[in-house]
Formats: sequence, C-alpha cells, structure tokens
Amino acid sequence: MNLYQLIIIICLTFFSGIESQIILLALMVSGSALLFFQFHFTCPFHDEVLTKLWSVLTALNLWTALMLVFAKVLEGVLFEGSVIAWLIGLPFITYIMYIRKDHRINLLLININKFKSPMEIQNQARFVQKLIQWEPNDSNAAILLKGYLEIHKKSCNKEDCPLKQNDAKNARFAKSLMSNELRILIKKTN
Repeated sequence: MNLYQLIIIICLTFFSGIESQIILLALMVSGSALLFFQFHFTCPFHDEVLTKLWSVLTALNLWTALMLVFAKVLEGVLFEGSVIAWLIGLPFITYIMYIRKDHRINLLLININKFKSPMEIQNQARFVQKLIQWEPNDSNAAILLKGYLEIHKKSCNKEDCPLKQNDAKNARFAKSLMSNELRILIKKTN
C-alpha cells in the first residue's frame, strides 16, 4: 500500500504532459487492481470488520481509477457524465462489497495433505478461526464448521487424530448412557 502511494506521488510530482497522463493512469489502474486483489482475496487481517472495510476501500479505489480512465477517454466530450457516474457508482460498489459472499468456503474443501502453498494453510486456519468465532451467533458458520470437521475426519490419515479419538470416546459414552437408560427402564417395568 505504501509503495503504491509513493509511486503515485512521485509520478504526480514529476510527470506532466499527455503521454505521462496515460502512464499515470495505467499505473493507477494496475496498482489499484493489485491492491484490490491483495486485500479482497487474501484477507490479510484477522478482524472481519477490518477485512471488509479494506475490501470496500480498495474496491472504491479501483472504481475511481477506472472512472478516471473513462473520463480521460471521454475528455472534451462528456466529462461531467463521468463524475456523475462515479458518484452514482460509489454507494453501489460499497453495498456490493459489503454484502458479498465469502469466497473462502472453498478453502474448507482442500485436503490438509494436499496444500500447494503455505499461504493456503494460513488462509484456511484463519477462516476456521473465523467460523469458530461466528459459530455461537451464526447457524451457517456452525454448519460449515461441522462439515469441515466431518471432511477432516474422513480424510485424515493419522491414527492419533484428536477428532477420531473424540469420536471413539463419544461413541463409548453414548453406548454407556444408552445401557444405563435401558437398565433404568427395565427396572421400572419390573
């Protein structure tokens, strides 16, 4: 982010003329697109509100850069329309980015033995943490977390996996509970 700002400030300070405006616009669009993809798809923050805020801000930055290119193309023909289109687009872009569905659900489907990069492991761990935080208040998060745990139980090759051990303990506990309830019922009927 700071590198992008530094490059844009240097370009604004030293470049002048029509050719440099095109270079500056190309730098702004490419830098804005890079920032958007970085903040929107990698979710570098642990706080969900902060992640959503940066996603909205980088989307607005990209929207502004694209509208500057649009204004440059229509320069001398319809410049005021570009400003109005930019202003009209701001609330729509903000709303769309705010209500977007979480694309990280696909991270839960990756087998833990088949990660391609350490970043995938990190992203999956962050998303599972978020699901654990959301579970008490969000039924969808609880369902996703249960599904993730079921997939993990089936795909984990470790014999000493804590999830598999808990299942065995839970099954033994359920059997003992059932047998105790059956004994109580049999005593009551006799």
